[in-house]
Amino acid sequence: SSSSSSSSSSSSSWYYETHVSETLPPLGFVGDVITRFGSTVVPLALVMLGGKIARGPSQSEGLCYGRIAVMCLCRLVLIPCLIAAVVVLLVRAGALGTENRLLLLVLLLESATPTAINLIIMAMHHGAHVRELGSFMFCAYLASVFTITGATIFFCFLIDVL
Repeated sequence: SSSSSSSSSSSSSWYYETHVSETLPPLGFVGDVITRFGSTVVPLALVMLGGKIARGPSQSEGLCYGRIAVMCLCRLVLIPCLIAAVVVLLVRAGALGTENRLLLLVLLLESATPTAINLIIMAMHHGAHVRELGSFMFCAYLASVFTITGATIFFCFLIDVL
């Protein structure tokens, strides 16, 4: 009987070592499910964005093409210029080093990108100005093809000067 108990304990430890120790913790499946749902957020947000801007820009009450152009100009040209000035001031003050030029380029390029997709998700959730925001984002994404190219050239020159 002692040999049967020792063989069963060795077989149970083999099972534990090969199966149980490699599996998730007792509630690990909850984290796995949340991770799987979370990985669908970006594709679904892109589908929602595509649905909102599929028709292109539309003039609605209070939002004409001139206002959209001014908003795009501010978001894609003015803000990157202001951020570039702040980065230059931080470098001159010694708060930001110039040895990592890639870091400087990333800091500057982040300011030149158009508005994030999360903004349209928030507008849809609150039901506020979704159509206007879709028109703005459509124009901003189209214009960003040119503004990001120009900003990249300008920022590379600026980093070389620093």
